[in-house]
Amino acid sequence: MMNKVVFIGDMHGHDTWKQIVADNKTADHFVFVGDYFDAFVITPAVQIYNFKEIIEFKEANPDKVTLLIGNHDYHYTPYCTGKYGGYSVWHAAEIGELLKANAHNLQVAWQHENILATHAGVSKTWYGEHVTKLGNMFEIADTLNLLWSERPDYFNHSGRNSFGNSPYDGPFWIRPEALRSDLVDPDIIQIVGHTQRETISDADNVFVIDALPREYLVLEDDEFIIKNVYSEPEYKWVN
Repeated sequence: MMNKVVFIGDMHGHDTWKQIVADNKTADHFVFVGDYFDAFVITPAVQIYNFKEIIEFKEANPDKVTLLIGNHDYHYTPYCTGKYGGYSVWHAAEIGELLKANAHNLQVAWQHENILATHAGVSKTWYGEHVTKLGNMFEIADTLNLLWSERPDYFNHSGRNSFGNSPYDGPFWIRPEALRSDLVDPDIIQIVGHTQRETISDADNVFVIDALPREYLVLEDDEFIIKNVYSEPEYKWVN
């Protein structure tokens, strides 16, 4: 049973996750939504060090921490066909090896009942186009994680819209506008990062939480709570 789940947005090398963890010691689970790398104000060396510390946190709490993959992690893998903003050419080999060595610690999706977390979101169009190749499975997250293990190349950018604002884009790329118009299941609440916000936004059962280092999201006793990293919660929604 999970009474408290903490969702941590795109890190891009900064370490505010430590403060979030310290402030939520009673949490049952922590979900990082990916994008551990690529930043313009934090050096690649610091990004790499921070990711190693996140891995240590995961390995010390294997059943309590989920690390999702983002597009700024994916483009350091051999499966990705493009390179995107912030890509560190000089550190790409080191980051790629680090991701490869920790493949067992990373996944595409996390789900608990009707709450689904991925880096960017899951559209009905992308899911139907790719998952039919696997046949009928179980929860959406289980299906996505199996697909990732068998065909990581399926997670490339579709290229139909340069910004990713297309329902043909998958869980690393789709933007909120396209996602909200084509939800894989309208009864599922999706938690996503990928598209930076000043504050966490919520509409049409999609929380966009790429609002660090300012805000993060908590699900506690069936209430969604937006919290400031260094202050008290601001808003609540009932699930």
